[in-house]
Amino acid sequence: MISPALLIDVCNLLCRLEGQMPSNPRNSNRKANLAVFYKGLQQERKRLLLGFACMLVTAAAGVALLTLSGWFITASALTGLATAAGVLVLFDIFTPGTGIRVFALLRTIGRYFERIFHHDAVLRVQARWRVALFKTLGAQKPEHFTKLRTGTILQRLTQDLNTLDALYLRLLAPPVIAALMLGLVFTLILLMSWQVAPGLLLVVAVIFPLLWLLAVPVARKLGEQHGRSELQTSARFRQQSMDFYEGFAEIYGAGRLPEYAENLRNIGSQVNQHQHRRLSRMAAVENVILLVSQSLALLILLWGLSAYLAGQLSLPVVVMQALAILALAEVLLPLAEQSSQAGLVDEAAARIEDLQTPLPAEVMSGFALRDIELPIKTGEMTAVIGSSGSGKSSLAQVFAGIREIAGIHVFIEGAGSTGAISLANPTWLNELGYVPQANLVLAGTIATNLRIAAPHADESMLWQALDFAALANEVKAMPEQLETWVGTAGMALSGGQARRLMLARLYLQNTPVVILDEPFTGLDKHTASIVQANLQNWLAGRTCLLLAHSREALPEASSYWQIEGQQLIRL
Repeated sequence: MISPALLIDVCNLLCRLEGQMPSNPRNSNRKANLAVFYKGLQQERKRLLLGFACMLVTAAAGVALLTLSGWFITASALTGLATAAGVLVLFDIFTPGTGIRVFALLRTIGRYFERIFHHDAVLRVQARWRVALFKTLGAQKPEHFTKLRTGTILQRLTQDLNTLDALYLRLLAPPVIAALMLGLVFTLILLMSWQVAPGLLLVVAVIFPLLWLLAVPVARKLGEQHGRSELQTSARFRQQSMDFYEGFAEIYGAGRLPEYAENLRNIGSQVNQHQHRRLSRMAAVENVILLVSQSLALLILLWGLSAYLAGQLSLPVVVMQALAILALAEVLLPLAEQSSQAGLVDEAAARIEDLQTPLPAEVMSGFALRDIELPIKTGEMTAVIGSSGSGKSSLAQVFAGIREIAGIHVFIEGAGSTGAISLANPTWLNELGYVPQANLVLAGTIATNLRIAAPHADESMLWQALDFAALANEVKAMPEQLETWVGTAGMALSGGQARRLMLARLYLQNTPVVILDEPFTGLDKHTASIVQANLQNWLAGRTCLLLAHSREALPEASSYWQIEGQQLIRL
């Protein structure tokens, strides 16, 4: 049953389409967000045109098959009745029979090749979109990603990008095909009936555009907001699921497992609700389209019967026209659900655009440090001492080129106030070795984690690096040794082991510039003393920035700076 409220929404939208509608700023944003994706489609226009031609042939063959079959069955029935009445009638069954077989084959073959050409083209376009997206993201500074949650990035790189498949296959090509089919059927009725019933043609000329408006802009408007909400809630569900998985042990230990599980169920239910509301509205639109189509077919059939009784039209032609209208419904009905995905596509494009938008330099009024310069001498070790939260890690990130913070300058003396410090500078990337405060262990083997720093390192080099970090004996005690899987779904390394793995990775990098942020975090005193001695010798002659909460937590440096208040004081 059609909901009265939904029918009212349909009528109101039709009235707005006929009148002057105020401009919506979202429309301009939509065009800007989709511009790059349209450009990708243009690069595959040959395949897309071939697929469009096959789609057109498929739709036309489907309409022709139903109309010709109706004509043929009606004509055969009349011939049989005439023969039974003793009237001799000559009727060619071979030509229409051949036409029916041809149209049936064309519909099947056309749909097959349409899928081949269209899906091949769209997959190629998707590949270009992905490459372009990752190139853009690769040029972003790491701080761009630290402000985004893992689930958000994953959602935009997977589901959001996949949603854009619908841009051509559901939002661009089908409405054009439907418009052409409406024009084709109107031309067919015009050629058969323009001399007999011009008034009927006027009715058809009004109703056909109405059907298209219902299937495309009205369905798009009705489903837009729910489509956006569906994608947004789906992204939130994915993020919450990842948080639940990653923090399962802590959640379970705190006794809050039922609470988090219930929260996940609620978000999943919201996704289903938004999808149900969108599809319910589309079902209402489809019911209206079906009702109007069937009413028009009935009107044509009743008019045709009167014309047949008046000797103006043959009965097979009357049936052909009525069935042509019903055949259009097969083209128009899927269009409503397809058009309702416009909100999904718009939201996906906007989210991907947001992911690629570079962040401005930070101006932080409440930042721990302000208006300071930290010169670092070439070939010497410079140490910065400060309490937790004083801004040490931010200084390291500024020096590494990861962040830009207004008023904070960390530079190598003799290289100018900015020098070559930039992640866009390949030379700087090759010269820099950075061990941040957080341990970064990738899901993979120990060897894989080490070869991030030196892809061509052999096993002897890997063991040498592990020995440097006082980790070799512990790895040798593992069943798989270098091939031991660590990280997600692997062996859980302790904080000290993960820290030493980071230092072993730094050893393999062998860079002239080094940043160490709390290098001995998680290490016991005995192990820390061994690693500190190894580091002291290895760092000699390198340009180093060392950061910790006390002198004892660092190798011996050439100069020391102390963070006090919001100032940097040389000791």
